[in-house]
Amino acid sequence: ADHDHGLAGLTVQFDGSTSSDADSIDHIANYTFNFDDGLGDVTQNSPVINHQFTQPGEYIVRMVVHDSRNKISSNTAQFIVEIEQPLGVAAVASRKAHGNLGNFDINLPLTGTAGVECRRPGANNSFQLVYKFNKPVTVAGTAINTQGTGTPGVPTIGSDPTEVIVPVEGVTNAQHLVISLSGVQNSIGEVANAQAARMDVLLGDVNGSHGVDSGDVLLTQKQNGQSLPPNGTADFRRDMNENGIIDSGDVLITQRNNPKVLAP
Repeated sequence: ADHDHGLAGLTVQFDGSTSSDADSIDHIANYTFNFDDGLGDVTQNSPVINHQFTQPGEYIVRMVVHDSRNKISSNTAQFIVEIEQPLGVAAVASRKAHGNLGNFDINLPLTGTAGVECRRPGANNSFQLVYKFNKPVTVAGTAINTQGTGTPGVPTIGSDPTEVIVPVEGVTNAQHLVISLSGVQNSIGEVANAQAARMDVLLGDVNGSHGVDSGDVLLTQKQNGQSLPPNGTADFRRDMNENGIIDSGDVLITQRNNPKVLAP
C-alpha cells in the first residue's frame, strides 16, 4: 500500500503484483480485496486497486488470489490502514457562570433542532460560545456572523486546548443566531473552516420548546428557593439571572416574557 494512515477521505493504492504461484504450469488469474469497511469483496484481474476510506477507524485490508485452476491462496495478505477524523467541531455550547458555582453549558446541537439559550445576557447583551473540537488546536481562527444579530469578538483557545471561546455582543432576544468560525488550526497544519454554531435566543424558555408560556413559569416556580449543584439539585436553565439559586427574579423573568414564541 502507498499509505498506512491519513485523514478520512484518503485514497490508498494497493498492489498485489508480487503474488506468485509455485506451480510452474499455473499463473495468478485474479485478485480479491476486502477493505474492512462493509462494502464487501472486490475481485479483479489487475493486481492494483485504489480505494477511498471515508470514515475514521482502523481497517484491516485483506487480499487473496486465485490461480488459473481457480485454486485460492492458502495465505491471506493483510495490511492495516489508520484513518483519522479531520479537524472539526464535535460540539458547541453556550457558557455562562452562575454566581460562584462556576460555568454551566447549554448544549447547542450541530444538526437538527437548534438549542435554546434561555438565560439573561451579560454586559452589552453578551454571550459566550464554546466550540469543542475533536483535536487540540493551536490557532483560534476568526469568527463572523452569518445569521441574526450579534457581533463576535476575537476567538481564544480555552484552558482545554480542544476548546475555542468566542464572545458575542449585541445579541438581541427572540432570534436565530449563527456564528461561523474559520481558520482554526492544529499543530500538524490541519485547518477547519466554516464551523457553525447555531443558537436560538429566547429569554425565559427554560424547557427549550422555542416558546415561553405558563409551562416555563410553572417549572421555575416549582424550584423557587433551590440552589444549583454542587450544593443543590436545581436545573441551571431556570437560574436565568445566573446568581446560583432559583429565586423570585427568575420567576419574574418567565412571567414578563410569557407569552413569546420564536418562529421556526
